[in-house]
Amino acid sequence: MLDHGKKIFPATSFKNIQTDCGIINVADGQAGFLSKWLITDYDCNTPPQLRVNTPSFVVTLTKLDKGPTSDTTGVGQAITPITVTCADPSCGSPTSTNSLFNVSFTPTQLIGHFQVRVYAYGFIETAQSQAGITVNIYPGVVYPPSCTVTGLSTTVAAGGSASFSAFLYDEWNHALGLDRQGNQFIVNANGQFQPTGGSGPTPAPLNLPAATYNAGTLAYTFTTTSFTIKGTWNVIITETTSVTSQIVTGSLLDIGGPALYITVTPGRMSHTMTYAKFSDPSILTLKTPFSIAGQAGYFTVYPEDQYGNTLNFPDTWTNPTTLQQIAGKDNGSGYNGTANGPATFVFTPAADPAIQLV
Repeated sequence: MLDHGKKIFPATSFKNIQTDCGIINVADGQAGFLSKWLITDYDCNTPPQLRVNTPSFVVTLTKLDKGPTSDTTGVGQAITPITVTCADPSCGSPTSTNSLFNVSFTPTQLIGHFQVRVYAYGFIETAQSQAGITVNIYPGVVYPPSCTVTGLSTTVAAGGSASFSAFLYDEWNHALGLDRQGNQFIVNANGQFQPTGGSGPTPAPLNLPAATYNAGTLAYTFTTTSFTIKGTWNVIITETTSVTSQIVTGSLLDIGGPALYITVTPGRMSHTMTYAKFSDPSILTLKTPFSIAGQAGYFTVYPEDQYGNTLNFPDTWTNPTTLQQIAGKDNGSGYNGTANGPATFVFTPAADPAIQLV
């Protein structure tokens, strides 16, 4: 008696079986998805005839190389389990009239290029199998908790260049560069302003320029100068090619977990945007006298960058000596105050004073 695991068949069942010409219809697969193949059993006569009494088949898949994927691990290893079932309840009996067998498996960890081998009765390799059968197993769909990002969180000056990259992975940490058809994934990013108390109206979300794909590193990189309003921006990254439509809700590292931010600080002071206010509200222009020679007067400078963001003083002005020259021809002027924000200057003008903002 031969023990085939699940069933025991008399040795006489195999005495006339030297070869098998069963045909297996295979197709490429994808990690995380059920693969379903079909074996139709034939004898090796000319012309071949359906064989109706084969009790069982064994199918193996062994990794040959990485194939069209980037995964080089697991060469020589086999995908398990692979289930082979007869399409008729009578399968396995000497009177079976069934010639069809269902093959099913769900790949996960192992992906790449595989050799398929098929054995009738569990030990007679089919002629088709001996001639060579191969398939490709591709990575699964984008899986948010596995994805990573570099370059965030970060801080940039308003209008400055911010760059960050998204790296896509499936649930089993297989790197995803291109999809099964060899196309780039559609990866998008936008910034959503995080309001704070007294920050005024919330700016509209920013849709960032499309990512650039790097075939060498598999990175989807965003480079943008779109962030011009100071404050904190939450970066949302989405992917719309695979089954998973959004790879991040606040974070690529963990859905609902730590968010990815770009913090925008004011840029360089703009002479065209910076303005001054004087102690006497009736004074509207620099052409109007605003102080009496020999008496102290005040004016406050409100520094802004080219986008209208208010700079903090003196943090972003590193040379108070130069700033004192904001009073121009008045050598006695000086900064009066220490808090961040607008800068107030006190001056004691000489005769015919003049103020020059520099």
